[in-house]
Amino acid sequence: MKWRIAINSQCNFCGQDEDYLHYFMSCPYLKEFWVKIQQILKKSNIENFVTLKHIVFGYRIFDKDYFDFNYFLTILGFSIYKAYYVSQQKTKQVNIYSLFVREYITRISQVQKLQNSKLLAKIRENIEM
Repeated sequence: MKWRIAINSQCNFCGQDEDYLHYFMSCPYLKEFWVKIQQILKKSNIENFVTLKHIVFGYRIFDKDYFDFNYFLTILGFSIYKAYYVSQQKTKQVNIYSLFVREYITRISQVQKLQNSKLLAKIRENIEM
């Protein structure tokens, strides 16, 4: 079994030192993605802002009223991970936002409980294809 431990700590996309904050939030590769996500949240009247802590640990995870928002956060984190992974394997960058939209639509349609979510429907209305 190979662990795929990084030889160096530099980002494959921008060359900066990579840590979790850089990987999920601050890499220039993600700048346009985060601008679009913030626009979606604003248009959806969602005042929650997304932080590294929210992506990694969730937002008010013991409050069932935030289940849908946490599902959204999970899709965000997964999309970032998948974009990096695909980009590394194919040695080209992928459009993270397009990948996120596909994942969002697919994941929401697969879970019956989420199909009735007003929050996720509002987010879906504000996703620009």
